[in-house]
Amino acid sequence: MSNRKLFNSLSRERKRKRLLKLYEKSVGHSAVAVERDVSNDPNPGSQLQPLLCNSATGSSFNSEPSESNQVFELLDQYPLSYGSDSDDCFDSKFQMEELKSELANWSVQFSITNVALTALLCILRSHDCFKSLPSDARTILKTPRCIQVKNVSPGQYCHIGISNQLKKMFASAQHIFSSLQHSDLMIGIDGLPLFHSNSGELWPILGSVLNIPSLSSTVFPIGIYFGLKKHSSCFEFLNDFVEEIVGLIRNGLICNGKNVAVRIKGICCDAPAKAFILGIKGHNGYFSCTRCKQEGSFFDNRMTFPIFDSLPRTHEGFINKEDTEFNTGDTPLTTIPSLHMVSSFPLDYMHLVCLGVMRTMIYVWMFGPAPLKLPSRIIDSISSNLLSLKASIPVEFCRKPRGLDEVKRWKATEFRQFLLYTGPLVLYDILLPEQKEIYNNFLSLHIAMTLLLSKKFCYQHQEYAKGLLHFVQTFQSLYGQKYITHNFHGLIHIADDISVFGPLDGCSAFKFENFLFSLKKCVRKGNKPFQQVVKHLAEISNSTISPVSDNEVNKLYPIFECQHYSGPVFDGCNPDQQYNTAKFQNFKITTSTPNSCCMMNDGSIVIVENFIYSNSLCTMVILCKQFMTVCDFFGLPFCKSSDVNITVVRNMSDVHIRPVSDIKEKLVLLTLGSKNVTLPLLHT
Repeated sequence: MSNRKLFNSLSRERKRKRLLKLYEKSVGHSAVAVERDVSNDPNPGSQLQPLLCNSATGSSFNSEPSESNQVFELLDQYPLSYGSDSDDCFDSKFQMEELKSELANWSVQFSITNVALTALLCILRSHDCFKSLPSDARTILKTPRCIQVKNVSPGQYCHIGISNQLKKMFASAQHIFSSLQHSDLMIGIDGLPLFHSNSGELWPILGSVLNIPSLSSTVFPIGIYFGLKKHSSCFEFLNDFVEEIVGLIRNGLICNGKNVAVRIKGICCDAPAKAFILGIKGHNGYFSCTRCKQEGSFFDNRMTFPIFDSLPRTHEGFINKEDTEFNTGDTPLTTIPSLHMVSSFPLDYMHLVCLGVMRTMIYVWMFGPAPLKLPSRIIDSISSNLLSLKASIPVEFCRKPRGLDEVKRWKATEFRQFLLYTGPLVLYDILLPEQKEIYNNFLSLHIAMTLLLSKKFCYQHQEYAKGLLHFVQTFQSLYGQKYITHNFHGLIHIADDISVFGPLDGCSAFKFENFLFSLKKCVRKGNKPFQQVVKHLAEISNSTISPVSDNEVNKLYPIFECQHYSGPVFDGCNPDQQYNTAKFQNFKITTSTPNSCCMMNDGSIVIVENFIYSNSLCTMVILCKQFMTVCDFFGLPFCKSSDVNITVVRNMSDVHIRPVSDIKEKLVLLTLGSKNVTLPLLHT
C-alpha cells in the first residue's frame, strides 16, 4: 500500500500525529515543542498552516486533515511506518535507543543472564514495532569482544582503572561534585575462591570514596587478578594500581574541567593479604603485629602474644626496615605519597573481631576443653533464646538469628549481630554464678565495640573503650594463654584507628565483602571465569545505572510511603494523609514491630503507631506511645548502660502526638520473655 493510501486510511487523530512528525522532520524542530506551542495558541492551525491546512479551503488544524499536495510530497520524502497505535512510540530513533538503554539497565540491575536477555529480544523482535532491536544480548549490553589482560605469574591481571570509575560516579552526582575539593579513597584487597572443585581464585583491588556520605558504601573495581594459585609477586600485582594512584595524588583528577585532589585514606585487608602486599611476616610469625614490636611466643602448637606492652612501630622504621624480623620483603606501596605504612592500614574489625575473637569465644564455649566448655543445657538455652528473638530483628539486618548448632555456618554479620545486639540479652541470667566472670568478660568486649562503632561516642569515649579492650588480659586468665593469638592481640590496638578513620565501620571490610559476593555471581559456568567477570564489569560500566544521582542526593528525608486510612487519628489531623512507613537516610521506621521503636531528641523512647499530617501544626507528626520506665541494663563495674543508649524499658503511656522532626535515631527493641531491651542501631 502506498504512503498516500496508508495516510488516508488513518483516523483523524492519527493523521494529526503523523503531520506533527512530518513537520518535525521537515523543519527540524522538536515535536514536543510544536505541540506545546499549538496547545497554547488559541488558533492552533496558524502555526502549521502551510502543512496542516488545505490551501483551497483553509480548513483549520482541528478539522479533518486534507490530502494537500504538500502533505503527500512530504510523505514521499519522509516515509513513515504505519501499524497499531503503539508504533508511534518507537518511530523515533532516539526512543529506540532509550529502550535499548533501559533493557541493558534492567539486565544489569537484576543479574539477567545473556541467554535470558537474548530470548527476550527474540520475542520482542517478533513484533513489528521492535524489529530494529538487536538479536543478541551482547549488542544491547555493549559487551567487549576482547579484554586487555597481562600475565602476572602465575595468572592474569586486568586493570580497570581509578580515574574512569571516579569520573562516572561524579558525573552522576553533579550536586556533590560541584562542591567537592578532594576525595579520600579506601582501598580493599582480598582473595575470593570461585569454585569448590578447583583452586581458581580472584584477587580484586576495590575502592570506595570515604568523605562523601552518599558514596561511602559504594564500591568500584580497580583491578582484578585471576589464577589457579596466589600471585607470586606483589610488585606485578600492584604495579598498575600504584602507577595510576601516584599520578592522581600528584596531579589530581581532571573531571569536567575541575581538578579534584585524590588521597588514599587507608588500605583494608585481612592479615594474610596485608602480609603479602606489605612484604611482612604473616600472622603466624613471631613478629607479625603491624602496630607494635612484641615478639610472639610459640605455645601449645600456636603463636601467642601474652605480653601487652611493647614499643610501637613507626612509618620511618618501616621504610628503613629497622625490624628485619618483621620486614621480609619489599613493597611498591612505599612509593605512594602520604601513605602511612602503619596507621593507613586499619585493623579490620570484620576479620579481627567478628570472624576472629567472637567466633573463637563461641567455639570455646561449645567445643573447648572440659573446664571451659559450657554444659549442653546452657548451649540449648542460648540457642532457644536466639531463635525467640527472630521476631525482634529489624529490616536493617540481612539475617535473622540462628541457633548455636549452626554456628559453623554463621557469617560475619551473624557474629556481629551476636556481639553487638543479641549476645548480652541471650546470655543474661543463663550462665551459672561461677560463670559470671565469663559474662562480664564478654560484656566488656560488647561495650568497647559499641563505643568504637558509634558515631556519637567513638571520639568521646575512645580511651575508655581502649581500656575495656584490655579484656584480653582477663580473657587470658579465664581461658588460658593458648587463645591469645594474633586476633586477640590486635584488640589492644584497634581503638587507635578511631583517630584516623572515625567509627570502625568506615574502615571495615563488610562493604568490600558484599562486592566480592556480587563478583562471584558473575561467573555462570566453569569455562573462562576471569573473562566472564571482566566482561560483566564492562557491561555494568557501559550501563547508565549510577550509584547515586542528584535526585537521590537532593531527596528530602523522611520519605513517607504505604498510605492507609486505618488510624489512629487525632483531632486536627488529616485522615487522608496517613502512612505506615517513613524512610530516613540511614534507617526505616514503620508502624509495626520490630521497626517501630525510636529515640526522640529529648531522650525519650517511643513506639510509633501512625504517621499522619497535622493540620494544626502544619507538619507531619507521629502518634506514639512512650515507655515511662527506663532502667539500666548493666552498671558497675562498667559505665551505666543508659549512657550508651542501652536500656530496659516497660510501662507504656497512652497515645500522644510528636513531630516527626523530633525523631533522633532508630533503636533495636529486643523482647525476650518479660524483658524489653533497647540498643542503638550501629551498622547502618
